[in-house]
Amino acid sequence: MFRFEHAHFLFGLVIILGLAGLYYVLRRQRNSVLNQFASSGLWSCLMHSLDDKVNKRRIILWLSALALIVIALSNPQWGIRKEKIEIKSTDIYVALDISNSMACTDIKPNRLERAKLWTESFLRSLADDRVGMVFLRVMHFSITTYDRLWLLHDVCA
Repeated sequence: MFRFEHAHFLFGLVIILGLAGLYYVLRRQRNSVLNQFASSGLWSCLMHSLDDKVNKRRIILWLSALALIVIALSNPQWGIRKEKIEIKSTDIYVALDISNSMACTDIKPNRLERAKLWTESFLRSLADDRVGMVFLRVMHFSITTYDRLWLLHDVCA
């Protein structure tokens, strides 16, 4: 499948063709005026800027470069088509402090048990999300798994 993302930029090619036609008309007018005074071979020897071969090459290169820029701006695309993809799962990490300070009983039963209860209810509320657990003590270690049942059974138990 081939397409242009910004096809409206391709109208610039028509402008470039118009510039080429304008150059051709102006060059013919200039040559007819100059040929009234001397032949074209004499003018190219007297003034190198009036050499038709050099000027043709220069204008062809400039117009070709402009045409390629216009084509690049239109962003040609092929091979893959765009589709909107709905994300059905997310990656979630739960950080849980398991240090001795969590044994404090200012929250009933204690902070660690309350955090376990919240984590368990949170994990049950998730659908197809991937869950990772980070346990913090003096040094941390992490577990990443797709198995929520393992997390519910072994970690929250």
